[in-house]
Amino acid sequence: MFTPESLLNDALRFEAVYLALLKQFPSGTYNEERNTARRNFDDALFCAAWMEQQGIEQLPNVGPFMTMSVSKGQQLRLKRGATIFGTGSGLPREGKQIVRTQVIKTHYVDAGYVDRIDSQPRFCQGKVHWVGPNGYWRWSDINNFDLVEPTLN
Repeated sequence: MFTPESLLNDALRFEAVYLALLKQFPSGTYNEERNTARRNFDDALFCAAWMEQQGIEQLPNVGPFMTMSVSKGQQLRLKRGATIFGTGSGLPREGKQIVRTQVIKTHYVDAGYVDRIDSQPRFCQGKVHWVGPNGYWRWSDINNFDLVEPTLN
């Protein structure tokens, strides 16, 4: 689980790695590990601030920091009360809350990230996609899912 405090601690670790690599690979040179450490540092600070602004104490997945690893075809349990979105005419644009737990088969997982294209960074949470009724796509926040334990026959 991630908390604002744990993300701030992670940011300090990422910053230490970045500063050490910056001495070895100064500005004007290219080093992927240094650049990744800097991006992780910035992202951890941004995600910690986002959680504090939203009043969220802990989450298993926050933007690019994820504890859940999901692969295509894996079954997940979508929690009751989760908001789902989708294509087709069956769901409103603002999504719909489900009234009962559902088990879905994963088609694709979008990892979370911090979008820095515009002048104001934007937080993007990870999403799980699956095929819904009549072949239309459905998706929801990755935190709305639990792993389904495989059963032995």
